[in-house]
Order: sequence, then structure tokens, then C-alpha cells
Amino acid sequence: MKALILFFGLLLSVPILSIAQSKEIIINIQFDNQIDTDIQAVPAILKYDKEFAFSFTFDDGRSDAFSLGYKLMAGGHSEMDSLDYPGLFYTDGCGNLLPFRAGISWYTANSAMVDLHLNTPSYLTYNDAKTLSNGGWDFFNHSYNHQSGLNSSDYVWQLTENSKSFKANTGINFNICVPPDGDTGYIAPAFALGALACITSMGAQIGNEIGADITIPVPSPNPIYWRHEINSDNYTAELLKSAIDRWVGTTGQGKQKWWNEFTHRIDYKHIASSLEFPAFRSYFEYLEQKYGRLGKDNGWFAGSGEVLDYLLVRDKVIIHNEKNGSLLSVHIDFSNVPETLRHYNLSLLVKNPGHVESIRTDSPLDITYHQTSEKLLINIDFPDSYFSGINETANETLPADACYPNPTTGKLIMNVPVGISNPRVVISDMRSLIISEPPIELRNNQIYIDLGRNKCSPGIYVISLFSGQRLIKSSKVILNF
Repeated sequence: MKALILFFGLLLSVPILSIAQSKEIIINIQFDNQIDTDIQAVPAILKYDKEFAFSFTFDDGRSDAFSLGYKLMAGGHSEMDSLDYPGLFYTDGCGNLLPFRAGISWYTANSAMVDLHLNTPSYLTYNDAKTLSNGGWDFFNHSYNHQSGLNSSDYVWQLTENSKSFKANTGINFNICVPPDGDTGYIAPAFALGALACITSMGAQIGNEIGADITIPVPSPNPIYWRHEINSDNYTAELLKSAIDRWVGTTGQGKQKWWNEFTHRIDYKHIASSLEFPAFRSYFEYLEQKYGRLGKDNGWFAGSGEVLDYLLVRDKVIIHNEKNGSLLSVHIDFSNVPETLRHYNLSLLVKNPGHVESIRTDSPLDITYHQTSEKLLINIDFPDSYFSGINETANETLPADACYPNPTTGKLIMNVPVGISNPRVVISDMRSLIISEPPIELRNNQIYIDLGRNKCSPGIYVISLFSGQRLIKSSKVILNF
């Protein structure tokens, strides 16, 4: 395995939103021998060249999506059950671990128009939403106060008011509509207001009960994807495992599919239309063991927004390959890609590549790659909303699961979950090579870290917090002296 990380000073010294972005990037792949005339880079059907995508959504914005769901997937201490979770992971095909991510269908108010996310304990707060967004989770428009059976103007108001309120409180945009109660009356207004897709268990056109075939382009216009509800009234953990095994058995290279599931709550007690947490935990740990980093590693576990963004980028980019001796220059034109996306990341495949000496670009982005004798996988990772200029990173002064400030000139602060003993910090590069284990100062559940100019040059690093030998969490930071 070989991994290469590229990151250039332009991004480190200039705020992302002030950069006048070109719509084309060039990736230069240097081989050690002259390349064949049929060698070319093409988009992978799925990100990271996975065989299937699995997206999970928590409807209604309830607090256990954060206190239990997020902690189980991303890792950390859950104050709801006082347990420490190591996180659930898959890899990017280049040896880097990525946590499972999910999405939230968000509505704002109750029937009396009282905002549920200000002082209602069983609902997510806006700070919770920012933390989830910073952790890569997606948010979808679920109407303002979860009304159905409306007239056309009320549908528009419900969607518009929910968008305005959520944007004002979090800085986050909705790109996908999830109609409450499966009310198909929301679909046409959602698309008229600019939604990229609707995802629903009623009125869907794509993937009904078998998952969406994504070996073909995203249908245009106005794609409506099907999703499957799971709850403890109809499923045990063992039934869920058997069902997903059967479904994954229908996927593979050349047969890639996308599966959307949802529930409402994941509490320890029985709640209608919800999945009890022990079953949820067992199910998701099984997914990691069977199809994540501990198993075949053939699944991509991400929110529906991230998956849809990738499919749209894959379909809309124009790629031109230029060959010159042992150099393959890949020109990628994003001009036709929608300008409202959060993610512009792309995975490229080169079949029968020969040996790669280096991969270079002049654009401010990360590149990782891995090659075998059969293929070369290249993952191109842009900052969120790189081409659109929309800042989709939630504006949270002290993110609970991150280091700050980021970028940094060397001094960092990391929040430490309550109950962590024996904390230590390890600094690694993006190839997981340990650079140092610096001395730390612990004050009021915060660790103060000095990366040290003598040990770290400017670039991207992974700061990992351990309790003894147990990994608690990791954060990427940009070091810019």
C-alpha cells in the first residue's frame, strides 16, 4: 500500500471562501515506464470504489441521535448511558479510517409554533446540530412543524420557513427534502425551491424495496429515492442483520447500489416507530464487523447528502486524459456540477496502471492513492463547498469533538470527554505514521498541546486522544507557521 497526501499553501494562508476557484483541476500521475495508449482515469461508480452505499437517517431531530447514535458511530463518552464508545469505521481504500456517518431529518417547531430545539430536553439543540455537521453528518428539510395534508402554499411555507430558521441558527443549508409522514404533496414544492432530491418511503421512483441502482446516472430532473423504515415493532437485531446480508448479496463491482434506512428514536425503552438502542447498536456493530474495517470493507457508510453529492459530481464532471510518455495528466472540469453541493470529492480509477512514482497537483486539495496490479484508486478530497463558496462547516466556537484553533500555528486545545483517565495525545501524519507524543497539560477537561516547530513542518496532521491504549477520538488539523 502506498499513500500520498498533497496540500498546498494557498489553502493554508487564505480563507477558503475568498479564493476565486477555477472550475478545472489537473492531476499529474507520473509512472515509472511509458504508459499504454488505453490508460485513462475515470470516476469510480462509488466513492472509495466501494460495492455499496449505506445511509441512515434519524427523523425529527431527537436528542438520542446525538447522545447515542453519534457517540456509537464517531466514538466518545455518552452521557445518556455513561459508556465510552470506540467508534465504528470503514476505510477509504487507501488505509485511512473513516467513521460511520448518518443524517438528520429536521423539523423546527411543534403545532403551537414553539421551537423545539431551544428548551426541549428530548430534542437536539442547535449546538448539537453544529457538532453533528462538523462531524460530517447531513441535515434534511422535514418541514417547519411536521404538518401533512396541506394546500400548495402551505407546503411552500413549511419548507421555506424551516430552511430559514435552520440556516439562521446553524449556518447550514438543506439540499434534500424528506417529506413528513411521507406526504407526496411536499415533493413538487421542494424541487421548485431548489431541492436536489427527495427521499421518502411513499411516492418514491428510485430503489423501491431493492435499493437504488447507481451504476446508472442520477435520473434527471427531480430524483425521488426510496427509504426503508426499521423499528422494534417489526425487527430484531438478528432480523436486521439477515436482511442486510441478503441485500448486500445483490451488490458488487459493476452492481453497486445505494440503501437508505431510517428510524425515529433509538432510546433504551420501546417507542413507536423507533428502534430500541440495544438492537440498533448490535446492528451497526455488525455492519462494521461484516462490511466495515473489521470485515470485507466493501461498504460506504455515509449520510444521504454525502452520497448524493458524490453521484452528482461523478455524473457531471468532464474528464480529459492527456498522455505524454510516462506522464498521465487528468483534466477534471467541474463546470457542469451544481454549485450548491457540500461535497465535491471524487474517486478516480485507472485500470492496469503500472507502477506510480508520484501524483501531483497545483490545486489546494488532499489526494490519497492506493495501487494494485489491477487498478489505481485515487481519492480527491476538497474542502467542503469548494466550488460553491457556501460555508457548510457549522459556526461553532468550541466544537466538542475537535481541536481548535484550526488551522493553527502550533498551539492547540482539545476537549476531553468526562470520565477519561490517563489521557495522552499522539500526533500522526496522514499516512498514520506517528510523528510524536508531546507532553500535555490538562486543565478543566481540556488538553493544551504544542505541536512544536522542531518536530512538525507545515501540513495536515491527525491529533489522536487516547485513554491508556484505547483510542477516544481523532481530529485533522492544519499546521501553518
